[in-house]
Amino acid sequence: MLERTTTSVDGYRTVSHIEESDLAIDPNTDTDPSLTETLLASYAACYTVALRIGAQQRNVDGLGRVEIDAEADRDRENDLEAVREELHADVSIRGNAFRNG
Repeated sequence: MLERTTTSVDGYRTVSHIEESDLAIDPNTDTDPSLTETLLASYAACYTVALRIGAQQRNVDGLGRVEIDAEADRDRENDLEAVREELHADVSIRGNAFRNG
């Protein structure tokens, strides 16, 4: 079971306690990320981890730095409308790591 606690004392600022860290989210400040910024970063983080898991499952040990540039469009209500991600990776692959069969 996965459980997390998120607290809001005043306004729109929330603090989520995750493991030994606190993640503060506030759409009304320049110091804390907004909800949509946090969601966009989560998309990129999930994709990065999935890429590393896929490489590991194919015995690719030459996957170095992975970087995702993510951007999103918002609609008139300020909700996410589209998300785009661009992948940058330092990769050194030898052998038949991505060969089927």
